[in-house]
Amino acid sequence: MDVPDFYEDDWDDDIWPQEPRTTYAEAIARLTSGAASRTDVKLEWNGKRGPREDARLAFLDEDGTETLARRISSAEQAITLDNIVRDAHPMPGRHALWYPQEDLIVAHLVGDYDDLITTLSRRLARLRPGTRTPIDSPLGRDVLGELASRGVLVTTDPAAAPSAPARTLRLKTASMELGTLYRRGYQHASWVAVELRGFRTSDVLDAEQVLADYGTSYLHEVARSSGVSLRLWDPSYRLTRGMTSCSDGKAPFPVRKYDPIPAALYAAGNAADRDPLERYLKFYQVLEYYMPRAADDLMKKQGVLKIEKAVTPYPTGVNDSLRAERNKLAAVIDDAVTEVQITGFLRGSHVLKTLNDQQVIRGVRTLATDPSGNPTPGRNYRQDLSERIYDIRCRIVHVKESDGGKNSDPLLPYGQEARDLGADIAVIRFLAERVLRRWAESLAHSPGRQSARPGQSQ
Repeated sequence: MDVPDFYEDDWDDDIWPQEPRTTYAEAIARLTSGAASRTDVKLEWNGKRGPREDARLAFLDEDGTETLARRISSAEQAITLDNIVRDAHPMPGRHALWYPQEDLIVAHLVGDYDDLITTLSRRLARLRPGTRTPIDSPLGRDVLGELASRGVLVTTDPAAAPSAPARTLRLKTASMELGTLYRRGYQHASWVAVELRGFRTSDVLDAEQVLADYGTSYLHEVARSSGVSLRLWDPSYRLTRGMTSCSDGKAPFPVRKYDPIPAALYAAGNAADRDPLERYLKFYQVLEYYMPRAADDLMKKQGVLKIEKAVTPYPTGVNDSLRAERNKLAAVIDDAVTEVQITGFLRGSHVLKTLNDQQVIRGVRTLATDPSGNPTPGRNYRQDLSERIYDIRCRIVHVKESDGGKNSDPLLPYGQEARDLGADIAVIRFLAERVLRRWAESLAHSPGRQSARPGQSQ
């Protein structure tokens, strides 16, 4: 059988020539050309390759100080960074880029991506209440496709003049440029970014202010309307001074009956996925629960019948009345834990070093140490901890606008101080455990065994 002519010849790859692959040196040469047109960019390369030899790109402020620097490990990175150098201005404090020619601002967002995927999937399909959408499911991939293409939750300025481009904001998948420049610890494809267009910003400082003002307001509306928590990046979002669990993972047979309400609060505070401020307050509420009981015990010891007549276990001559919550907290700690137990907890751990540092949590009582960094002999750390715990509690709870008074500097979620609460959470968790034990009852789990009186722990 004759074969048609168009089947006779082999496929000729040469008629579809591939683009030549750019070498590392060629990509750096192009980047050098782009960097030469800017005074706020510095590129260094000695012609060698290696972890400490690859080309280095740095962005500078007006004084010539480096604000952001990156080693370039591949030709692909060099090409992406060249696009940034030619078209954009970084805003490192916000993990953002400003494109003046496009009148565009893009910024990396942090927050609950899983909730975002689930919320957006409900716009595409009817889901049962409580159903979550895995990011790698078909519906999850549809959402990612929508994020990568036209974006979602698009909002446009209704007051824009007909002849002028409208100001718009939307959520999108972070661009390759954004992911490459701020790559540490992330993959750009897993990022979500906010995009602002048409705001006519005059310079990078103006762009950063517009991002902070309009981006924050937009993300608040997203949270209010959808319940999704997203926020702009801030330099203080870092994890430091974290605590590792000292538990051996074993659950002993129960011998104590704990009060269910503070036990539930303690369990909530133990949830590692909670905000650090929430965890701290949950453990504080365990102590707060027993304030009336500790106050009654202290009144009996002092031989008074009215709380107005009772004083803190650590009187200073100023505001010593037991009516004050600060002094009731001192009564709880004094009743539930001994000085030996506190000193033993602090000795040999990094907790005391952190609580001794005035720069970790500002405006609260710090704990003194001896020259070697260990607990000072004879020091009453129960009083110090009582003051510190209450000071932190006030900085979390009280956020009234003021004229610079004691509570004018609230401890905010997602900030550096909140991320540095690890040592303080460990301390208040330890105290919550001791408090629960102090007022637990013995479980009569064997025949003929008598229960201990309340307040007697095993």
